[in-house]
Amino acid sequence: MIDAEADIYDTLIKRLRAKYSWASNGKVGFSNDFVVQPEQFPWIAFYEEDNRTEIRFHDSGGEENAARLTYQVDVWTNGITSRKRDARKLIKAVDEEMLAMGFRRTYLNNDPSIQDVSIYRYIGRYSVICEELETEFCMYHRP
Repeated sequence: MIDAEADIYDTLIKRLRAKYSWASNGKVGFSNDFVVQPEQFPWIAFYEEDNRTEIRFHDSGGEENAARLTYQVDVWTNGITSRKRDARKLIKAVDEEMLAMGFRRTYLNNDPSIQDVSIYRYIGRYSVICEELETEFCMYHRP
């Protein structure tokens, strides 16, 4: 199994904190785990949704050399007048960083199932082919 979740999460958070004041000043919370609903807002949750092996990435001895990884990012905001605008601002920043890291966006939409109209949730899913090289990970796409 290619286990890159912690490294990818750390890289994403470092990139966001280096680029955006809202990410470094504590105004936005982060976690690398699924949350049903965060305790504070705004909140960005990042977690692995799928870690899929594919036979074409195995060597002749059956060893897995790369895997297709899929991560979900949930952006949670609240407020009566700005929740949608704030959520879109945050997911856009995350989206730009994920794409710059070599991921493909496979889904991006809001969550219409939330019953509390003061809460807004945006969901983004990102996929990449990843291989482990010594102590670091290499991400790329194959057709």
